Amino acid sequence: MIQLSLTPSYFQIGPLNIYWYGLCLALSLAVYSWYLKKRIQGFGFKATLTEEILLVAFISALIGARLYHILSQLPYYLLHPQAIFFVWQGGLGIFGAIVGAAAGIILYCRSQEIKPLKLLNFMAPPLLLAQAIGRWGNFFNREGFGPPTNLPWKVFIPLKNRPPQFINESFFHPTFFYESFLCLAAFGLYLWLEKKLKSQSFGLAYFLIAYGTIRFITEFFRLDTWKIASLKIGYPLSLIMIAFGCGLIITNKINLDSEDNKA
Repeated sequence: MIQLSLTPSYFQIGPLNIYWYGLCLALSLAVYSWYLKKRIQGFGFKATLTEEILLVAFISALIGARLYHILSQLPYYLLHPQAIFFVWQGGLGIFGAIVGAAAGIILYCRSQEIKPLKLLNFMAPPLLLAQAIGRWGNFFNREGFGPPTNLPWKVFIPLKNRPPQFINESFFHPTFFYESFLCLAAFGLYLWLEKKLKSQSFGLAYFLIAYGTIRFITEFFRLDTWKIASLKIGYPLSLIMIAFGCGLIITNKINLDSEDNKA
């Protein structure tokens, strides 16, 4: 007989532990894949390209995301090297995922004689939608929260997950929700701009500026992000994303009036 039991981070079906974090990531990947398959031909690519590029992007993003997290918690992983492979328990850095995915896509494009910027313009914006979904994995893992608060939308954090300086606090800012909401809003704005401008050539620049801004804002509400001394690494990385996105526009690498996306 199959029994279903629920815990904060996973549920059991017989002997199997199904982690909510993993389900959120799987759902975000499924929605992202659906979007690419639905729109790929409209961007001038063959439909058969979707499966290949998704596999390349997923593997390279996963490697990059995990490496970023490991570097941010290096003392712990040096003491517990076996935990490096426990991805289902959390520990993926979005900045590492972005760099890893971009590197994988660029290498793939070179091998297939595809212009990387054109493909990145297509693949980057729906990452905002995927991130909006995937961030809810932080809720189930009780991570990615902010400082203590008594606001109506506060989230309860178990004692074992609280930072030492807030051990006597119970409710915290749901920073994962802030990022999820802002990413969803930013994706909606992208769809509106794409239709308004009648252009598909600004996707990468838009994503870099939008997510860089979102992450810079939410860093103020994060307690568990990577720091060197007292500096949150997310701040300079966010600014680099914004600067690079603006650079794409300023140097005329994109053309907002173009419909054929010749970049």
